[in-house]
Amino acid sequence: ISKHKLKPKEKRKLESHLLYFLLEMGGEKRRRVFVELCTSTERLMLGKRFAAIYMIEKGVSDRSIARLLKISTSTVGRFRRKMDRNDFKHTRAWLSKRSVQSKFLDFLATLASIPFRAQYTSLGRLLDELS
Repeated sequence: ISKHKLKPKEKRKLESHLLYFLLEMGGEKRRRVFVELCTSTERLMLGKRFAAIYMIEKGVSDRSIARLLKISTSTVGRFRRKMDRNDFKHTRAWLSKRSVQSKFLDFLATLASIPFRAQYTSLGRLLDELS
């Protein structure tokens, strides 16, 4: 948003407000605010991060994850290294407890683990063809 850095105290205060937003708002209200505040690119980026972490956890290969999510294998490797350092322990715990999200992410993991023409087809087109 800006190249100007916040002071550490200001950054902590801002993060505190963000945590309030995540914890205290009801689900539908939180979703509407999230959609208003985040661009589609930002929402997609977060979705890809969740999906990558989940698929790594499920043992999907780096190459399959990269191909399915349209990210580089080095990005997948960076996430894997962070997971090895336990940097995503809370995210991993959260993902493992969410049945609806887990079903969707299981679907992504299944897609990534089976051979298909992903290198020639976008995920959106493949999903359209499957439905």
